[in-house]
Amino acid sequence: MNISSHFGTPGTAYMIWLVPVVTPVALLCGLCVVLGHMYPAAFGFRGGKGVSTTFGVLLAVSPLYALVLLAIVLALTAIFRYVSLSVMVAVACALVFAFWGGYFGQDCYFYYVGFMRFDIFQPLWLIIIMALVVWKHRDNIKRLLKGQESKLSFGSGGKGSEG
Repeated sequence: MNISSHFGTPGTAYMIWLVPVVTPVALLCGLCVVLGHMYPAAFGFRGGKGVSTTFGVLLAVSPLYALVLLAIVLALTAIFRYVSLSVMVAVACALVFAFWGGYFGQDCYFYYVGFMRFDIFQPLWLIIIMALVVWKHRDNIKRLLKGQESKLSFGSGGKGSEG
């Protein structure tokens, strides 16, 4: 539900215009959605960490890219059982994918990394969003470095079993 609600604003901005030039508008709407989730005025500017919101926005503007990042998070969470670690690695991968090995297609507005298509404004957007996501996860990062972060438990319902 959370992801679908965040898909709506940039997805609507993107689909209303149906032209590729509007992608910066969709990204700006997406930035506003993520900031609104992280810093809601109604809750004293104390909100979430922006991961599902960012995923919803990415799903609207670059679905394949979003699904690749989701696969990374799911695979790493299954292996290491640290959701926060998986998210941070996916953040790093998002930036690497956006900047490494890209080439411009026939027009100068989009470039491609493998099978993923990017708008030229997406790397800047990613830097801003990913910096915010890392900032909101700073306590998780400290706990990971100290070895105190809770692991995801797949079985008995116990919280963060180290078994």
